[in-house]
Amino acid sequence: MHATTQLKTYALLGGIFLGSIAAFLSVRMPAKATEVGTHDAVRPVLVPQNPGTMLYWKDPTGGSGTWNTTNLDWRFRETNRDLAWPGPPAGANFQGDQGGTVTVEGTVKALFIAISGPGIYTFTGGDIILPLGLGDASISGTSADDNHVGDFNVFESDIKDSRAVLSAQYPVADVYVRGAVKFKGTKSYEGDTYIDMPGELSLGDVQQNTPFTDLNGNIGFVNLTHRPVGEAWGILEYYLTAADFTFDKSILSSFRNSEISFTCKAEVICNVIYTADNGDYNGNTFCYGCRFILSGNIGGALSSRGSDDHLRAITIAGSGNIGSHNIESSFYGLNIQPRIAGNSDALTFLGSVRTYPLADPETSDDETWVSFNIENENEDENVLFAPLIIEEAFSLGMGV
Repeated sequence: MHATTQLKTYALLGGIFLGSIAAFLSVRMPAKATEVGTHDAVRPVLVPQNPGTMLYWKDPTGGSGTWNTTNLDWRFRETNRDLAWPGPPAGANFQGDQGGTVTVEGTVKALFIAISGPGIYTFTGGDIILPLGLGDASISGTSADDNHVGDFNVFESDIKDSRAVLSAQYPVADVYVRGAVKFKGTKSYEGDTYIDMPGELSLGDVQQNTPFTDLNGNIGFVNLTHRPVGEAWGILEYYLTAADFTFDKSILSSFRNSEISFTCKAEVICNVIYTADNGDYNGNTFCYGCRFILSGNIGGALSSRGSDDHLRAITIAGSGNIGSHNIESSFYGLNIQPRIAGNSDALTFLGSVRTYPLADPETSDDETWVSFNIENENEDENVLFAPLIIEEAFSLGMGV
C-alpha cells in the first residue's frame, strides 16, 4: 500500500502505563481514534480508552517461573495482594533485576505485556493471545539508546490473534515494536508489523540452530514518541536459512533512518527475491551474503556495506528501480546480472552508486570492482540485453 495519505482508526489500551518504558511490542486494534499520515511518517493520534489493570510478575524482584492461571505470582499494587493470572482486561508487567525464563503454560491471554526491566526475559512454550477485541495490547522490552538497542527480550512463544479479533467488527490487530525484541520460531498473528522508533526487531539471529521467523503482514516504521529526526531509527533484521527467500511485503511507512537487513546464514549465497513495489520507501536496505534478484521497486538506498562481519560483495540481478534520487547506494563489490531485453525492463539506479574496497587484507587486495555477468538463457550470440541505467553519479571509491 503506497497511498499518499492513510486514514485508520485506533485506540491505545494499556499504553498509558508505559510512559517511562522505552521499548515495547504492541498489538493495536482499530477502535475510536484517527490516524492520518504519509508514507514518510505515519503518526497515529492515540486516544486512551479502558486502560485495564496492571499486575506485576513476582514483585518486586522478578525472575523465572511458569505463567499460568493458578500460581499466585501476580501482585496488584493498589491492594498489595498476590493473585493468580485472571486474563484480560489485566496487563502483565515483568520487572525487577533478575529477569529470567518465563514458561507459558498452555495458552495465556493478556491485554498487554510490559517488560520494564532491568532484567531480560525469554518467553518460551505455550501461546500468547492478544488482544481479545478489547482494544490495544502491548509487549514492552528493554530500553534503547540513540545508537543501538541493548540485550533482546526473546519471544519463543507463539503470538496469536484471538478468534474474537478476526471478525468484521474487530479486524486483524497490528503489532508495534519498540526497543530490543527478538522473535524465534513461528509467529501466527496476521496483522501488519510496525517498528516504533527507536526500536529493533530481529527475526532470528546468527546462531545456526535458531529457526527462521517471518512475518505474515506488511511492514512499517513510525515515530510515535516524536523523537528528533537524528534520533529516530528503526531496524528490522532477517536472518535467512533457506537458499531462496521471497520478499513480497509492502513497506507502509518509513523514515530516512529506517533499516531492513537480510543476512544469509548459510555458507552458500542465498537469493533474496524482491518482488514488492516499494519505490516510496526512503530508508536503507542491506543485503549480506546475498544475491539480490529484483522484479519490483525498492526506494531509499541498497547497500552491502555493514560492519566488519559483513565484508562481502553483492550480486544484483533482475529489473526494476533501485534507490531514490539524491541518495547513494554503496557496495564493497558489485556484480550486475542484466536480463535479456524483451523478457524484462531495465535495471535502474535512481540515485548515485559507489563501490568501496574490501577492508580485510586477508580476503582482498583492497580492490573495488563492478562486473557484469550476462545471462544468455537462449544461448543466442546476437541477443540484446536489457539496459543498466544509473541516473546519477557512479564512482569507484578508493578508500572506505
